[in-house]
Amino acid sequence: MSDKEKIATYLEKLGIDWKNAEQAKAAIRSITQLDPEEKNFPEIASRLSVRVQEQREAQVEAERLKKLNAAAA
Repeated sequence: MSDKEKIATYLEKLGIDWKNAEQAKAAIRSITQLDPEEKNFPEIASRLSVRVQEQREAQVEAERLKKLNAAAA
């Protein structure tokens, strides 16, 4: 998978419409602090990967807390 494909996949997982070029560029700048230029694609993909992992971990923690609260009620 190319870095460009990875970026599209990560943006999708983050709920960002990667097909909307302006929205995707703005999200990339906001999340990675990098300009969406081909020379930056490997680092952008890496940083987005970290963000996706953080989001996944937050969702797992939220589910865990939800179950704990339900069990305590």
